[in-house]
Amino acid sequence: MDSASASHASSGGTPSAANAARSRGISAAGALTTSTTALTKDPADTVTVAPLSTGDFAVAWQVTEPTDAIHAAIAHADCSLGSAVDYNGAGSGSGVSTAVGSNDGPHRPSVADNGPSVLYTWITDGTVRASTGTPNGDLTSVDTLLYAPPSGYAVEQARTAAIGAGFGIAVRLAATDGTTGGSIQLVLANAAGQVLSGAPAVISDQTGADFSVGLQGFGRATRADGVTLIAWQQCADGGAGPCTGDMDVYGRAVDATGAPVGSAFEIPTTTAGDQTAPAVAALGSAFAVTWNDDSTGQVVRARVVYVP
Repeated sequence: MDSASASHASSGGTPSAANAARSRGISAAGALTTSTTALTKDPADTVTVAPLSTGDFAVAWQVTEPTDAIHAAIAHADCSLGSAVDYNGAGSGSGVSTAVGSNDGPHRPSVADNGPSVLYTWITDGTVRASTGTPNGDLTSVDTLLYAPPSGYAVEQARTAAIGAGFGIAVRLAATDGTTGGSIQLVLANAAGQVLSGAPAVISDQTGADFSVGLQGFGRATRADGVTLIAWQQCADGGAGPCTGDMDVYGRAVDATGAPVGSAFEIPTTTAGDQTAPAVAALGSAFAVTWNDDSTGQVVRARVVYVP
């Protein structure tokens, strides 16, 4: 999926080619298989996509006009628009979020599918909110509070993945005073989007105080056996305060129950300069991790990682 400037088909009809989220099919061999298709109409931002058990894709994005909101649509494998995802059941594409937020409106959406259920998550006022639905675009719950951070912290990034029969939401916390360390924690939820009892698993507490850097958050992917790899950027010295040195990329695996496996490990082998903005994809028995690297100029590097 091509995450260009996005929009949502909120007023019916065929989406315009201008100011739209666009999609294009690519074969396993890397060949383009379809022409570019506009999925949405009105201006939006921060597009995310997830494959569905039906063979379709769920696409979600943030809109900022007339107010901040999260919208979504189902796209077919040929990249044509399937249906709008909306909370009123009328097919009008009203969106998956309803609360506007008092300080920080809905933004940074994420979406995952575990077979029968789809979980849409986003951040509003430093908390994680969610809607659940089916792979055909119907919503079963709308804009509920999924996770509120401890006092003195705010959620800066949230990434959702299918884990077990439910979901795992990896949240990156930042101290609201900007001077103390943050952490990455894994919140587990059932298929209905309800948080399971027990404290979230701590993936890393060495992420520093200043990792709220736009879209440069962290990545995650789940293999067919249920193992998930979470990758993030952090200060090279692992310090809790503002980062004044280089940034490195680290990863940690969790098993199909959401329990961390082993310790966090450094992923790049070239570590001079900054390594930032990691993304992860599952590759059968392994994971592919990519990141930005400025050790020898601005380049993108990648590594295949095997974890138990």
